[in-house]
Amino acid sequence: MKNVLIIQSENLLEAGLVTLLSSFEGIQVHGVRVEDLPGLMASLQQEQPDVLILDETVAQTYLESILPLLMSYPKLRTIVVSLRENSLSVYDKSKVSVQHISDFLTIL
Repeated sequence: MKNVLIIQSENLLEAGLVTLLSSFEGIQVHGVRVEDLPGLMASLQQEQPDVLILDETVAQTYLESILPLLMSYPKLRTIVVSLRENSLSVYDKSKVSVQHISDFLTIL
Protein backbone atom coordinates (compact mmCIF):
# COMPACT_ATOMS: atom_id res chain seq x y z
CA MET A 1 0.00 0.00 0.00
CA LYS A 2 1.42 3.38 -1.04
CA ASN A 3 0.82 6.14 1.48
CA VAL A 4 0.48 9.51 -0.29
CA LEU A 5 0.38 12.87 1.47
CA ILE A 6 -0.95 15.80 -0.55
CA ILE A 7 -0.30 19.25 0.84
CA GLN A 8 -3.28 21.33 -0.17
CA SER A 9 -3.08 25.01 -1.02
CA GLU A 10 -5.65 27.46 -2.33
CA ASN A 11 -5.53 25.55 -5.57
CA LEU A 12 -8.39 23.18 -6.40
CA LEU A 13 -5.95 20.81 -8.11
CA GLU A 14 -4.98 19.14 -4.85
CA ALA A 15 -8.60 18.39 -3.92
CA GLY A 16 -9.03 16.76 -7.33
CA LEU A 17 -5.85 14.74 -6.85
CA VAL A 18 -7.05 13.49 -3.47
CA THR A 19 -10.32 12.32 -5.04
CA LEU A 20 -8.65 10.83 -8.11
CA LEU A 21 -5.84 8.96 -6.35
CA SER A 22 -8.20 7.70 -3.62
CA SER A 23 -10.13 5.82 -6.28
CA PHE A 24 -7.15 3.57 -7.04
CA GLU A 25 -6.62 0.36 -5.13
CA GLY A 26 -3.37 0.17 -3.19
CA ILE A 27 -3.08 3.92 -2.64
CA GLN A 28 -3.97 5.56 0.65
CA VAL A 29 -4.27 9.33 0.26
CA HIS A 30 -4.25 12.01 2.93
CA GLY A 31 -4.89 15.61 1.94
CA VAL A 32 -3.90 18.22 4.49
CA ARG A 33 -3.63 21.97 4.57
CA VAL A 34 -0.58 23.37 6.38
CA GLU A 35 0.05 26.93 7.44
CA ASP A 36 3.77 26.78 8.15
CA LEU A 37 6.87 24.59 8.25
CA PRO A 38 6.07 23.07 11.68
CA GLY A 39 2.66 22.07 10.25
CA LEU A 40 4.34 20.41 7.29
CA MET A 41 6.76 18.55 9.55
CA ALA A 42 3.94 17.42 11.85
CA SER A 43 1.97 16.07 8.87
CA LEU A 44 5.02 14.17 7.63
CA GLN A 45 5.65 12.65 11.05
CA GLN A 46 2.00 11.74 11.55
CA GLU A 47 1.31 10.27 8.10
CA GLN A 48 4.76 8.79 7.32
CA PRO A 49 4.10 9.02 3.57
CA ASP A 50 5.92 7.21 0.78
CA VAL A 51 5.06 10.09 -1.55
CA LEU A 52 4.64 13.81 -0.86
CA ILE A 53 2.74 15.88 -3.45
CA LEU A 54 2.64 19.66 -3.38
CA ASP A 55 2.19 22.46 -5.87
CA GLU A 56 5.05 24.72 -6.89
CA THR A 57 3.74 27.63 -4.80
CA VAL A 58 3.95 25.56 -1.62
CA ALA A 59 7.29 24.09 -2.72
CA GLN A 60 8.75 27.57 -3.24
CA THR A 61 7.50 28.66 0.17
CA TYR A 62 9.33 25.76 1.83
CA LEU A 63 12.21 25.52 -0.66
CA GLU A 64 14.94 25.70 1.96
CA SER A 65 13.28 22.93 3.95
CA ILE A 66 12.55 20.44 1.18
CA LEU A 67 16.14 19.22 0.70
CA PRO A 68 16.64 18.44 4.40
CA LEU A 69 13.27 16.62 4.30
CA LEU A 70 14.57 14.36 1.58
CA MET A 71 17.64 13.70 3.70
CA SER A 72 15.53 13.01 6.83
CA TYR A 73 13.08 10.73 5.04
CA PRO A 74 15.25 8.53 2.81
CA LYS A 75 12.37 6.77 1.08
CA LEU A 76 10.23 9.86 0.54
CA ARG A 77 9.48 10.68 -3.09
CA THR A 78 8.48 14.31 -3.54
CA ILE A 79 6.37 15.43 -6.50
CA VAL A 80 5.96 19.12 -7.27
CA VAL A 81 3.04 20.00 -9.54
CA SER A 82 3.41 23.01 -11.84
CA LEU A 83 0.17 24.26 -13.34
CA ARG A 84 1.99 27.01 -15.25
CA GLU A 85 4.13 24.50 -17.09
CA ASN A 86 1.65 21.60 -16.96
CA SER A 87 4.40 19.40 -15.54
CA LEU A 88 5.53 17.33 -12.57
CA SER A 89 8.99 17.44 -11.00
CA VAL A 90 9.89 14.24 -9.17
CA TYR A 91 12.58 14.21 -6.47
CA ASP A 92 13.99 11.02 -5.00
CA LYS A 93 16.81 10.39 -2.64
CA SER A 94 18.99 7.61 -3.89
CA LYS A 95 22.31 6.34 -2.73
CA VAL A 96 24.73 5.09 -5.35
CA SER A 97 27.98 3.30 -4.72
CA VAL A 98 30.81 4.80 -6.75
CA GLN A 99 33.91 2.71 -7.40
CA HIS A 100 35.08 4.38 -10.61
CA ILE A 101 34.44 7.57 -12.51
CA SER A 102 32.23 5.56 -14.88
CA ASP A 103 29.89 4.87 -11.94
CA PHE A 104 29.62 8.60 -11.35
CA LEU A 105 28.97 9.25 -15.02
CA THR A 106 26.07 6.78 -15.09
CA ILE A 107 24.10 8.86 -12.59
CA LEU A 108 24.52 12.05 -14.61
